[in-house]
Parts: sequence; structure tokens; C-alpha cells
Amino acid sequence: MSRLLDGWPRFSWWGAIGAGLVLALLLTALGRWTATRYVAQHADEEQRQRVEAALSTVDARFQAMRDQALGRAQQLATDSVVVRGLNQWRETGERSGPLLQHVSALSLPAHTTVEVYSPVPRVLAWNGPQMPLGTIPNTESFLQETQSTIVTDGLVREALSVWVPVRADGQTLGAVRVVRVLGYRPPVQNRYIRGFNVADRWSDATGESVRVTWGSDQNVGGQERIRALRGAGGEVLGYARVAVPSPDRLVRRTAQVYDNLLVGGITALLLWGVWGVGAWYLNLGRRPGLRRLARARTAAASRFALLALLWVGTRYALLGLDVPGRWVGQIDLLSALFDPTRFASAIGGGIFRSIGDLFLTAVWGTALAAGMVHLARAYRPRADSLQALAHRLRAESAAAPSAVRFLGVVAGLLG
Repeated sequence: MSRLLDGWPRFSWWGAIGAGLVLALLLTALGRWTATRYVAQHADEEQRQRVEAALSTVDARFQAMRDQALGRAQQLATDSVVVRGLNQWRETGERSGPLLQHVSALSLPAHTTVEVYSPVPRVLAWNGPQMPLGTIPNTESFLQETQSTIVTDGLVREALSVWVPVRADGQTLGAVRVVRVLGYRPPVQNRYIRGFNVADRWSDATGESVRVTWGSDQNVGGQERIRALRGAGGEVLGYARVAVPSPDRLVRRTAQVYDNLLVGGITALLLWGVWGVGAWYLNLGRRPGLRRLARARTAAASRFALLALLWVGTRYALLGLDVPGRWVGQIDLLSALFDPTRFASAIGGGIFRSIGDLFLTAVWGTALAAGMVHLARAYRPRADSLQALAHRLRAESAAAPSAVRFLGVVAGLLG
């Protein structure tokens, strides 16, 4: 009775945590059922809100990209090195060495180009990939005001182009252009050469199907909503198009949010079970007299076998639940670690299917091996020499052959 009372506080905490996890799972399942029913019954309102939120997100991200390019161009247009370099070109017709060094040393974001032009226009300094000039140098307002447009390099690239005049002492000396590539479609793509498109990134950010058309084409499909993407002067540069999600898709997406929570709860419940069985094993495995009692060693080995079975089963359960891959899909580095195409091994039922899974399996195996060594210590005979060890093994030979004892002795000696 005293043993039960001594173990009761620990059991109460462990049981309370388990009950809390089960209750959380039940409440999450109830929330899933309620939320999916609500979305199904209010599909029209949910569609409007999702599409409006997606369009607002796309517009905000494009404005941030445009403002970043505009701010960099305005900063360079007032840079003293740029002004002196353009003055030198106007007076001598020679490029300025300090201007070239200054622009080429600029630290730029990815897919960004900076160029300094004379009034002709002729490029005097640059940093980044080359893009076509576009039509702005042919307009009447060129070198008179800030302008922005979309330039294309055939069917390979599209880019936002921002022009800012450079003025000093009331004279226009030239212009600064900042280009931000928005899409790149190389003729050949592989694991080393990959294209990209801001529309795809905006789709990932919003969770909706986003399409962008540059130019004045504003034709709208029956299942699309659009919003104009404007330049620094308010000119329309293109249109963001968001496909209206179907009611079934809204329900599936809502359910997926709760499914991720449920999987998190199931994962915690599995680890809770491992924790409980592990504590049950250690309660016996840590006893100092275990080495001397054969029955106690056998009981400890039985408990460890149950723990090992649960430990390995948990690893396969996490594999089936796609943990943690289902949660890290939006994190570039971690999603690459759990991408099956980067390792694609079917050994062991998929426990090595990605680099991340390989690492987790290694952690699982290391912990299991440490537990086996811990158990084997109870079987390791003590002796001061090899001769004494051999004598003791003969003296302590079991009345009946025991595979568990044999393996325990071997592992204990090696450990």
C-alpha cells in the first residue's frame, strides 16, 4: 500500500497530462466539425473574404517591392559620386572610374539591377543582370519625372523598371534605373537552374491561386477577381488575378488547419505514452540490486522490449502522419530537408525517405541503442581480469539456456 501511495503523485501528474491531451484532441475534433460546417454554410462570404485578403496581400507586397526599388533609385540619384560621375561625362565624355567602382560595389537584393545613364541614354555604370531599356526613354517625360514600367526580355524574364532623373544646379544630368526581376523562365530547368515567378510566391503566401498579367489586359475569367498593380506615379503596370476558391476547397482548407492541430495532439499523446513506459522501465532498471537478481533483470528486459516496440512504432506513426514535414512546408530550408525528391530512399518503409527523416531516424536509433546499453549494464559481470571473467561466467552459468541473458552479457561487455 505504501508503494502505491509513494508512486501516486507521479502517476497523478502523468495521468493528468494524458487526460489533458485527450481532452484537447476531443475539443479540436469538435472545433473542426463546427468550423467546417460554418464554412460550408457561409461559403459565399468566406469566398469574398479570402479573395479580398489575397488581393490585398498581393497589392501590399507589390507596393513594397516597388517602393524598395524607388527608394534605392532616389537615393542613388542624389548620391554625390553619381552626380560627379555624370558631370564628368557631360564635360569630358569619359566614364568616371569612381562611379563605376561605387555602383559595382553596391550590396543589392536578389534579382535586382542598378544602372546609371547619361541623357542619351548611355549606360555609364551598372550592377546586376542586364535588362532591355523598354519604352520609357522614348517618352516625352523621360528625364523630367519619375517613371516606372514593366520590361520584358522576350519570353524569358519580366521585370519592374523604375527611372529617376538625376538633377544638380537646375540641370538634368542623366538618370538612375533600378530593375527588379519579377519572373524568370529559363529554356531548360533542372535542380541547378530553376525559374521563379512572383505570382507563385504570392500564391504560397496567400494560399490562393494567384496569376499576374503585365500590361493593360484586364480581361477577367468567370472565376477570377482582379486588382490593378500600379507604379509610383499611379500608372497601371499589370493586374493581379485571384481565382475564387470553390466551397469544397474552402472546407478542405479549413479542415486541414484542424487536422494539423489534431496530428500535433496525437504526436504529443504518442510521446506521452513513450514517456510513461520509459518511466515504468527506469523505475526498475535503475535499482542498484538489479544485477544480482535474475528475475528482476528478466522483468526489466520485458519492460524495455515494450518500450522499444512503442519507440519504434512511434517513429513509424510519425512517418505515416507526415511529422514534421506537414508543418514545415512553408519554411524553405526545412521543407528542402523533408523533400523526398532529394533523397528518395524506400529502405525500411520510408524511414530514410528524405534527409530530414534520415536525421530523425538516426536520433531514434541512437536513443534506442543508448537504452539497450543501459539495460545491458545489468547483465555485465564484474571481474578484475579476463581469467576471472571466464571463471565467473562458468560459475554463473544459467540453469537453462537464455538468449536474453546471452545477448545482455555480450552487450554489457561491449558497452
